[in-house]
Amino acid sequence: MTRSHHLGLRMVSLLLCLVCFVGAVVPAAAAPAVQPKRVKTTVVRNGASAGATVIGQMQDGTEVTVLDRSGGYYKVDCYDMNGFIATSQILHTEDGKYYVNCQSRSSETRTMTYTDRADALQLRHSLLALAKEQLGEPYIYGSMGPYGFDCSGLMYYLYREHDMLLHRTASQQLQDGIVVSKEGLQVGDLIFFRESWEYYPASHVGIYAGNNKIIHAGHNGIVYADLDFDYFYENYLCARRVIHTDAANVAQELTQAAPLPTSAGISGRTVK
Repeated sequence: MTRSHHLGLRMVSLLLCLVCFVGAVVPAAAAPAVQPKRVKTTVVRNGASAGATVIGQMQDGTEVTVLDRSGGYYKVDCYDMNGFIATSQILHTEDGKYYVNCQSRSSETRTMTYTDRADALQLRHSLLALAKEQLGEPYIYGSMGPYGFDCSGLMYYLYREHDMLLHRTASQQLQDGIVVSKEGLQVGDLIFFRESWEYYPASHVGIYAGNNKIIHAGHNGIVYADLDFDYFYENYLCARRVIHTDAANVAQELTQAAPLPTSAGISGRTVK
């Protein structure tokens, strides 16, 4: 073998080593980040004006029952309570039906991130497991835990520990999540109550635990309660779903958690 041939082989070897070294030192180009899927919603207000309190959100494309019209707002049935949606956010079809029709440039339009179906299952049950860990902790007005809570403080804590921020008070938490019906409750949904004399939009809030029960901060501390118990049955207001998925029915198991104790605590007062 000639000297020039040896030199050629050495050069090829050096180039191969250099390529391997650079490949080891310089990281591969990062994969493009997965963009979260989002759904448009329109805000629901407690009055027929842009300054009225937001009490919920309804998803784009949802059929609604219109009860009345007041100026630039429709009064609609929002599953167990009434609310107002801007007329510009509602599509009235030729067959007489009304649908939420979110306008991108409208100040009434919001967006909500989808959660994948499998992730939603895990997240809901993780929320419930954390709620169970708080059973027996005391009721402390104005507290967000972890060694005592008021009703909305408990909800705030449970979701914050799962990297989701709610508003602080029960009345404000009405706007966190999609409007859902009592018949469609799933584990992890927020359940709201309002006493007849109450000035604020909501008096109390708990988290749905399956089998017609909630976990909430009552005067006796963090306890289970049955939705058929007098206080909760008579003062039920509405429900909101914060863990939103693009699957209409995530899983039957979400509405049928393991059997729970039936003890019920009277409503804990929330910070307004």
